Amino acid sequence: MKKNISMVDITNKQQTLRKAVAKGRIYFSKKVYELIKNNEIPKGDVLSVAQVAGVLAAKNVSHIIPLTHPINITYCRVTPSLGVANKKYYCDVITEVQVEGKTGPDIEALFACVVSLVTIYDMIKQFCPEAKIDDVKLISKSGGKTNFLRK
Repeated sequence: MKKNISMVDITNKQQTLRKAVAKGRIYFSKKVYELIKNNEIPKGDVLSVAQVAGVLAAKNVSHIIPLTHPINITYCRVTPSLGVANKKYYCDVITEVQVEGKTGPDIEALFACVVSLVTIYDMIKQFCPEAKIDDVKLISKSGGKTNFLRK
């Protein structure tokens, strides 16, 4: 049996301040870590480009994910940070998106995170094609009917 598809009807939902935070990680080699840290990747400043890519992604979700509502984002921050733990080199990306509306920005936060990580991969792949994107998740969402905080 064929099912009809449609956007969720949010006509009668209350407009509130809604926020979402997502996080993900990309692992790469020590060489890539040093190249990024010293701003020596040929394509340019990896962390800055990843920030811009994430913001653009958040702003364009409804053009790419079929049943999402267009929302007027009032705030978006993409924060990439390099790290080392147990001889593993990585970059964490945390995205925060805020909107005053009838539906939350959780998909925007997740999509911004993923696109930022894929942008990093694109910029480093010539040095580390085995880089691994991992552990992308929604950390929190608030302001709507369903609030969420990952512990």
